[in-house]
Amino acid sequence: MKNYFIHIDNDFAKAEVFSYGDSISSHHPATEMDEIRSHVDPNSKAVVFLPSNMIRCIYSKKETNESEEQFEARFFSEHEDDLITDVSSNRLIFSEENNLALVVEKSIIDPLNDLLNQIGCDVEIYPEYFLHQTLDQDTCLFIDGRYSFSFADGSGFCAKKENFNDYLDLVTKERKNFKPIFMAFDGAEASEFKQTDCKEVSLEALHRDFLTAHSKKSNLPSMFESKFNVQGTLRRFNFERRDLIYSFIVISSLLILPLVNIALMQSYKKSYEEKTFSIFTELNPNFRRIVNSRAQMDQLLLAINSNEAKPLDLNVLGYLRAIPIDEIASSNIDFSNSNVTLEFDRMSSMKYSIIDNLIEQSNTRVIKNDIENTDGAFSGSLVLEIGSD
Repeated sequence: MKNYFIHIDNDFAKAEVFSYGDSISSHHPATEMDEIRSHVDPNSKAVVFLPSNMIRCIYSKKETNESEEQFEARFFSEHEDDLITDVSSNRLIFSEENNLALVVEKSIIDPLNDLLNQIGCDVEIYPEYFLHQTLDQDTCLFIDGRYSFSFADGSGFCAKKENFNDYLDLVTKERKNFKPIFMAFDGAEASEFKQTDCKEVSLEALHRDFLTAHSKKSNLPSMFESKFNVQGTLRRFNFERRDLIYSFIVISSLLILPLVNIALMQSYKKSYEEKTFSIFTELNPNFRRIVNSRAQMDQLLLAINSNEAKPLDLNVLGYLRAIPIDEIASSNIDFSNSNVTLEFDRMSSMKYSIIDNLIEQSNTRVIKNDIENTDGAFSGSLVLEIGSD
């Protein structure tokens, strides 16, 4: 995985992008903010440094049993006079481990967060002085025309070149025994300090030292706020146009197929209810509504059956003809032997039950029953005796 360091300039208009791989490094100076994404690979790590003058870094402690909301309210109450803009226009990031509070204007950090959420990387945003911060030691780095100060208490700031001496005098008065280690990238820059205790360093070395110090887990407070972003998500998963089309088809199918299945089930249910209702109305023209088909069928058959058996004169055949049952494949009347033969083709159990009950209630004798039940479907022949009238 590649590691990137991104330094934002004083005007928040351009950035320098440094890339470090296993053995390859690259540098993209004066990069437009909107072009940062083109120089950063997805699923990598990006450390973004803001000039420290854009951030108020204040040493602060959280009281015991004090909630985050209570600490934030107390902090802004104590430091309201130190802020240039209204309290509501600022965002507070606090590290209880480092006793350090970072205050940055929302007009600066929110657009930067939106931009960095598009690159699909693990991002951290720090004040620039974190790069040369040394434990319990004051340091000062001359970088890109500005002097970045890191103080021993964990706070920091930066001053423009023309304001360096005035700021240095102010800090010296406020902080006792202030003797920072001055750092510069070459001899010419080192001479700017006019100090004898100046250390020449390289930006690449500072980057690699920072990676080494925070390779496992960083305890530094980051100002980055991760948010869902479509472009960032697509970059992380490395989706191409073809992948998006396939994904759209799959998601659409998952959404549409259940709806189609529900529509088909409702259609089958409606068809079943209509056919069942048709059978009931054929048996009883006054029938109005199906509530419990099995119970209502039993009641209907009891109503058809009178208290005493009545001889039928081809009545069974008349009932069967009155019922619209497509599964009666054929019927044949043998007048010489006074019987009728019915051929069934995969009749449902409910319809067969109706016919069986009609035969039983009419006291019609079954001469021969060759009906077979195959998974609830009745097929075969049935020979019934009929009267000779």
